[in-house]
Amino acid sequence: TEFHPNDKTKAASVTDNQVVIWDISSENAENTSNIALEGKNNPKFTTGKWNPHQNGNQFATATETHLKTYDIRTGSLAWNIDNVHNQLTRDMDFNLNKQYHIATCRDDGFVKIWDFRQTSAPVYSRTDHSHWVWCVRFNPCHDQLLLTASSDARVLLSSAASVSSENNEGVIHDDSSENQDSKQILSDGPLQWCEHEDSVYCAEWAPAE
Repeated sequence: TEFHPNDKTKAASVTDNQVVIWDISSENAENTSNIALEGKNNPKFTTGKWNPHQNGNQFATATETHLKTYDIRTGSLAWNIDNVHNQLTRDMDFNLNKQYHIATCRDDGFVKIWDFRQTSAPVYSRTDHSHWVWCVRFNPCHDQLLLTASSDARVLLSSAASVSSENNEGVIHDDSSENQDSKQILSDGPLQWCEHEDSVYCAEWAPAE
């Protein structure tokens, strides 16, 4: 279940074959609409997330190897990306600072960033995990930073500077008071990681800047 990014009265629940839109303004939530998944071989949704752009009127879903995003006002398909990975898609996240960028991760170990205006190829693609990637999150303030969690027992902090909203020919400026004159060249790839003893299924950024 995902709460709407702007409207505190709305939430969406993802089940195997439908997305349920809820009105949660009262004590007893009301089901306001359903979006059904249809197709051959009984396809299933694996996850979903509100698009924080487009006035919050779109809900993106992952089904098998595809992304499908629906307009919740009509239930119709707004846009889709087929075959974003070769294996099951586990998670997705929208870039809050670039409205057409969405990150995806899958069982093939890849993390990709897509511009859904041009879907022939991802704008960023790396495979720094050795097993399934369960979770991907853009940093809400500095979108060149990606957080990923995997069944390889690692949480990775990675750089996607080449497609960041802060990218200026690869130069990322540090505006902190202690480093007013400094700047750092960031390339794509892992920056830090944390080892665990078993699979890591989720990772989240703190709300602090």
